[in-house]
Amino acid sequence: VHGSGPGDRDETVGANAPFKDLAEGLGKHGIASLRYVKRTRQYPLSGVATVKDEVIDDALNAVALLRSQPDIDPQRVYVLGHSMGAYLAPRIAEADDTLAGIVMLAGNVRPILELARDQLQYLNAPPDRLQQLKATAPASYWEDLESYDPVATARKLEMPILILQGERDYQVTMKEFDLWKSGMQGCGNVTFESYPKLNHLFLEGEGKSLPAEYGKPGHIPDYVFADIAAFVSGVSLPVADSRAVADAAFDELLGRDFAALAKRFSPEMSAAMPSEKLSAAVGPVLDSLGALRSGRPVPQVAGSQGVEVFLYPAEFDKAKMTVVISVNSRGQIAGLFLRPPSQEP
Repeated sequence: VHGSGPGDRDETVGANAPFKDLAEGLGKHGIASLRYVKRTRQYPLSGVATVKDEVIDDALNAVALLRSQPDIDPQRVYVLGHSMGAYLAPRIAEADDTLAGIVMLAGNVRPILELARDQLQYLNAPPDRLQQLKATAPASYWEDLESYDPVATARKLEMPILILQGERDYQVTMKEFDLWKSGMQGCGNVTFESYPKLNHLFLEGEGKSLPAEYGKPGHIPDYVFADIAAFVSGVSLPVADSRAVADAAFDELLGRDFAALAKRFSPEMSAAMPSEKLSAAVGPVLDSLGALRSGRPVPQVAGSQGVEVFLYPAEFDKAKMTVVISVNSRGQIAGLFLRPPSQEP
């Protein structure tokens, strides 16, 4: 199910075709898919009063068409939505509670106009663009969306839900992902996964994401297809026990096992701090502190943007020091440093 705007069947954006990538990538895992041209592209002059007219009715018709195909198991039809399509996926599922599940890529929680305001600020665009956006649809369209609460709707669903997010996405940011996680707390049917290198189109990149990035040809990486295929196949995605990872990293750090510790690093950390450099930088500091006076302390825990931060208040023979270890959603060490307890993180 497409994002906002009049999308083609590949959801082409710039030089990229995310839906074509998804169809081909999932096909390699034995998962069929149905793509279609969005109504507002096929019939640009027809007009839509609400998202029911624009998105939901056609998505439900696509589900019905799939169920009628002899090679498709009618009990195993999932809806995958991207961006606005992910935002509306709970509403589609509410209208057809016999779906096998929903997959949400870069789905927002807050209303679209609020999201658009943030995007304009990020891009330093003129604020009047927001009014231009509002003028593209009738008042009934925006009123319909303002009354929709995707989290409340999703919490009523009993079917499995997979929520995926690119951590470099500036259109639907990690703030939305965190809102999904907090809003769906206690729901055992939801799986979350975020990817450090991916942007809004689920393409890999480095640094700050900008619209120009969409003009460069790319493809959704295989690990995204693997996670979706595992979910559809009923295989639980590996959920990292962040506390266990941080505890093991603390023990390896204090035990000077820098080679083992470096194996836990994210790709970015590995590039910045290989084991030899880690040993040279941290070893002398640990030597100056002396021995740890007691066992591994219980850490304080904080977290945001898909990363959990563990602060270990350690007391050594010669000084007190807080060991700070950050663990990303894939169970990798994304940050590690020592600071005096008087310093704020």
